[in-house]
Amino acid sequence: MLGFLLVVQVGCASELVVRAPEAGPASRPSPLAELAPLAVSIGPMQGVPDSDAPIGERGAAPFQPGGPIYLTEPPGRALRRMLEATLTSAGLRVVRENAQAHLAPRLLEFRLDAPRDGGAWVVAARVGLSLRVTGRPGGPDWDEMRGRSERSQRVLWRPGTTTVESVLAGCLGELATVLSDSDELAAALAAHAGKPR
Repeated sequence: MLGFLLVVQVGCASELVVRAPEAGPASRPSPLAELAPLAVSIGPMQGVPDSDAPIGERGAAPFQPGGPIYLTEPPGRALRRMLEATLTSAGLRVVRENAQAHLAPRLLEFRLDAPRDGGAWVVAARVGLSLRVTGRPGGPDWDEMRGRSERSQRVLWRPGTTTVESVLAGCLGELATVLSDSDELAAALAAHAGKPR
């Protein structure tokens, strides 16, 4: 019985549960700011995995088995929060009704792994998002753009929550910057809202 309990405890300890960052991108000059105070609606996030599915794996260490990495919320919710923060930090308004333009987001990738590489571990996050821009939900005319980001960190110890969350935060922050700096996204929003740039 003691051996069985020991196995169960080690198995539980191999899982890692992390949080996505709450903070949005820092205020910075953005092409999107030229459209303020444009009202934008955001549709449901498409392409999302099961909410209880792991987002990656952490490699094993001596006397510590490898195990899955979980997010405390669905990845689509974390990405939507980042998208809303990116728009509002540029002065745009995220609304449910009477929008001038509409975004239909799709999750392309949300992966966070920490494999062992020799005597170290590499914590690597990869996030991808596509945005379809229309004048209204389901509109026949649309533009689509994609944004991706990657962030990694090599550590000499088995990574825990703090290190893994830091890499994920950096990755999501980079994606927010990609969207914020996108002239293509700003032009598409302006075109479908009928606003000259």
